[in-house]
Amino acid sequence: MQTLGEIVRETIQWFDDLMPVEEAKLRAASRYSVAELEDIMKREQVAVLRLKGLDKRREELLAARGLPGLSLREILERLPEEERKELAPLYEELERRFCLYKTLSEDINELLRNNIHTTNRQAENRASYDRQEREKQAAHFTSRKA
Repeated sequence: MQTLGEIVRETIQWFDDLMPVEEAKLRAASRYSVAELEDIMKREQVAVLRLKGLDKRREELLAARGLPGLSLREILERLPEEERKELAPLYEELERRFCLYKTLSEDINELLRNNIHTTNRQAENRASYDRQEREKQAAHFTSRKA
């Protein structure tokens, strides 16, 4: 069975692997590249499945050790001193990676919301323009001044 340290190291590596994908997503979103975003989202789905597997293994390990459902801080508090010394730096590193990911993810979501808002506004403006043009043409054909 894996140790908790090994699972945390794999999770840190997971974040390291995901960050370039998220950075590519940010670049694609800033260029309005829908095709590229779709490709990146497929890669994200694979990463999410990998994370679910890591999470399942972590839960199984914690359940076997009588620590199910606890936060990382709570787990650290309950571990023997020797194991705590090994895991504390890993947990801090994991927390750093998570914070970086969260910040980048928030930036991407904000950019995507802005893109959607801009696209909707452009579509509304185009629809309004098209409606005005149709009304002008209809008025032109129904004019009796000729």
